[in-house]
Amino acid sequence: MFLTANTMMQSVSERTPELAVLKTLGFSDGKVLTLVLIEALALCVFAAAIGLALATFAFNSGALKAVFGGFRMPLIVMGMGAGVALLLALISGLPPAWRARQLNIVDALAGR
Repeated sequence: MFLTANTMMQSVSERTPELAVLKTLGFSDGKVLTLVLIEALALCVFAAAIGLALATFAFNSGALKAVFGGFRMPLIVMGMGAGVALLLALISGLPPAWRARQLNIVDALAGR
C-alpha cells in the first residue's frame, strides 16, 4: 500500500503542470480526481492480475505441485485478491487524487 501511495503521490507531483493545463482546458475537479483514481486502479489491478497469474502458474507447476499435491487456486482467492487490489487502489489513490482535485491552476503553472 505504501509503495502504491508513494508512486501515485510522485506521479501527481511530477504532473502538476499537466493537471493544471487540463483544468485550464475545462476539466472539472471531479474529472481530474477520476483520472488520478483510474491511474491508481490500473496500477493496482494490473499488478494483482500478474501476481495472481504467477501464483496460479506456480501452484500448477511441478515444483509446488509435488509439495502441495493436487492443489488448485480457488476462484474465491482470485476474487478476494482482485477485491483487495481495488480497495488498496482506492485507499492509496484517494489522497493524491484529492490533492489533484484541489489544485490551484495559477500556483501549479507557476511551479509553486
